[in-house]
Amino acid sequence: MSLPRLSPLAFLAFLALAVLAAPAVAGESDDASFAVEVIVADRNGQGIDGELGALSDRLRSQFPQFSRFRRSATHAFRVAEGDAHRFSVPSGSQFELTYLGEESEGVRVRIAVRGGASTVVLPRGGMIFVGGPTAGDGTLIFAILARP
Repeated sequence: MSLPRLSPLAFLAFLALAVLAAPAVAGESDDASFAVEVIVADRNGQGIDGELGALSDRLRSQFPQFSRFRRSATHAFRVAEGDAHRFSVPSGSQFELTYLGEESEGVRVRIAVRGGASTVVLPRGGMIFVGGPTAGDGTLIFAILARP
């Protein structure tokens, strides 16, 4: 039994269909985008760094024990599902975010920094604060955003 021979036009049409269908067969991208603001909070002085303006009310209400907040760094990155992204923080330790996958409420991540680790679900487009280790006279706070 022999297979029917495709004309060049039919072959190109089949090839185009296969290429267009490939992403649907392979599934959606298995990565997610995040942004992390590294903030140093302390009791020495008053005020909030102007670069943290959009976060100022939330910082004051959620961390009333501190009187001053300074932005130390901002990190924006993409992480594949199951992989981790790490960066150094002012305390000399490493911050690590592991992307564990999508859920109906958002994205599940594991956050680890010296002194502990936690698994949370971040709402897409939402933000959470995570308290961290001490850094000099202050304490690190991480504002973590799961970008939609």
